[in-house]
Amino acid sequence: MSDKKSASSVNKNKAIWSQNVVPFTKTINKRRKIQFVEKKLSERNKMPKECHIVGRYLLLANELKSRADRFNAIAADLENLWKKMNIPIQSKRTVLRKVENVIKNMTMT
Repeated sequence: MSDKKSASSVNKNKAIWSQNVVPFTKTINKRRKIQFVEKKLSERNKMPKECHIVGRYLLLANELKSRADRFNAIAADLENLWKKMNIPIQSKRTVLRKVENVIKNMTMT
């Protein structure tokens, strides 16, 4: 028995699957609109709010597809900002965990 399918059935299935694929920005359910933050967090002059961190996370979704890469990019921005403001940093893992918690809490509500 052959498991191969004809080209027409493969193309039909491809069309069905491509219609069902939803863009990343439409998969996020939230009550309020969070604006994209184009400016790096390290270029700011004051501490960013949670909505700024989530906005930066959403903007990075277009450039970096992996969640871990986006978390690392935001954590590096925050570390640079905190160094600029002379705020002591415990460890990179701590900053990364805090970023993950902020994004998880903001996107769930």
